[in-house]
Order: sequence, then structure tokens, then C-alpha cells
Amino acid sequence: MSTTNRSEPKLVSASDGESVWLSGDVYTVKLDKSTTNGRISFLDSSIPPGSGAPGHLHIDADEIIYVVSGQVNVMLNGEEKIAREGDTIFIPKHTEHGFKNVGLYAARLLFYFNPSGVERFFLEAGVKAKPGSAPIEYTPELHEHAVSVGKKYHLQPAKNTTNVIGK
Repeated sequence: MSTTNRSEPKLVSASDGESVWLSGDVYTVKLDKSTTNGRISFLDSSIPPGSGAPGHLHIDADEIIYVVSGQVNVMLNGEEKIAREGDTIFIPKHTEHGFKNVGLYAARLLFYFNPSGVERFFLEAGVKAKPGSAPIEYTPELHEHAVSVGKKYHLQPAKNTTNVIGK
């Protein structure tokens, strides 16, 4: 029996993973393409108040967001909803979506992508996070860089929907 497509079990400690700043947020890749043989990727994040992800869509990946803490305004194909602690958001590929933390405190979100690959976008578009420092300002130049890198990973900016964070 071949094991070339078999993944090995792995315990990922709380301190493991590469962290980046992107859109004013902190994203940590916990499981990537190499660990899961391309099946899934999994990210942890901290989203400061007023921050979030501009409207976009994934051409080839489904996404699940679990709200560990906080509350976020989520845009799904132009419709806005509030997601709170314990809520789960399913975002099929080709769905325009974005979110903004509308709470007083940082929100913690977990991201699951199937198939994997989207995690490479975060690592290439983001800036390596430095412990003990606040995320860097998300400038128009950084946004344009993220849009450019996003194309490589089959992400597109939203076209016909409101943008919940105004970017």
C-alpha cells in the first residue's frame, strides 16, 4: 500500500506557526499544504476593533470561519450579518465576503480552507509579525500588494457588494 498521499498525525502547540500582519490583523498558519497533503489549511487570528478583511472571493477554496471570541460584521454576497462568539460561518468558493470587528475588544477567529493553498497568500501578502508590537498600519500600498499576491492564490476583490471595512 502506498503512503505518498497519506498525512501523518501532528500536534500543533499553541506557540507553533508562522504569524503575519495583514489588513491590520494578526494571522498564524497552524496547518499548511505540506502538513495536510493539500487537503486543508487552518489559521488562527486576532482581529483588532475596526479591522478585518476587505471584500473578496476564493475561486477554488471553501472557507469556514469560527468566532472564538468577539463579534464581527460579516458580508456574504452583499448581505451583512453579525457573527458572535460560538458562531460558524460557511463560505463556499465563489462567494463574495469580508468582515469587520465591530466589537470593543479584539476578536479571535479560526479559519479553515479546503483545499489548502490559501495560507500561502497570508504568508506572502503579510508582513512577519513581531511579538510585543502592534500590527503595522495597513496602507493603500500594502493593500495593492495583497490584491496582487491574492491573484496568484485565486483570490479576487469583491466587485458588486458593499465593503464592510472600507478598503
